[in-house]
Amino acid sequence: MERILIKFTKNNEARFISHLDTMRTLQRAFRRAGIKVAYSKGYNPHPSLSIAAPLSLGISSNGEYADVELSEYIPQEEFIKRLNEQLPQGIQVLKVIYIEKKLPPSMSAVMGAEYHIKLKHNLKFEDLTDVVNRIMSSKEIIKEKKTKTGVKMVNIRPLIRDIAIKAWNVDSVVFKCYLCAGSRYNLNPEIIVDVLKEYSENRIYGFPEIVREDIYSIEDEKWIVLDEYFSGK
Repeated sequence: MERILIKFTKNNEARFISHLDTMRTLQRAFRRAGIKVAYSKGYNPHPSLSIAAPLSLGISSNGEYADVELSEYIPQEEFIKRLNEQLPQGIQVLKVIYIEKKLPPSMSAVMGAEYHIKLKHNLKFEDLTDVVNRIMSSKEIIKEKKTKTGVKMVNIRPLIRDIAIKAWNVDSVVFKCYLCAGSRYNLNPEIIVDVLKEYSENRIYGFPEIVREDIYSIEDEKWIVLDEYFSGK
């Protein structure tokens, strides 16, 4: 058995592929590429493949991850070439890491994510900065959030690690947001869109363009990109 972590993109039209269809797309690509994925044991064996953090429909990503177990070793460069030749436009493997240490499944390691959110605005730069500062200085931001027990009003402020202005011009702005993500705590970036609009009294507006740039784990109380966490860098 060879356990690997693959890092891949999900952009352009691929952002409209659902989580389950993404799994099926990867499984079909493995078969067509002739890469032997190991199967689970039991009455209903299935490919040993799991995605670290499902992505909401319509959101692009430059840093998705999947845990895979192979029944053979394939050099990284050959693996990437063979699999990318079988994947649709928008989904491309960027990196492959052979996991030597005993580490948790990638979905258990996920603690946060970096999102870039582009919106329209009609504010001065200092007013945009003020919006961000007021959000970050708030002790409570109460929003409706889906939980395992239903929809509840919760304080999402502890789930926001940071928000900053990445780029801006006279009518659009890109916010860089670090949000909690994973099975324990997860904040949908679309909720942050609502918060930005609310704190600007809707002077930040429009349909958002959201890109998940990367996914993070925590090591020594610091956020670390998932591929670095699993490669031991």
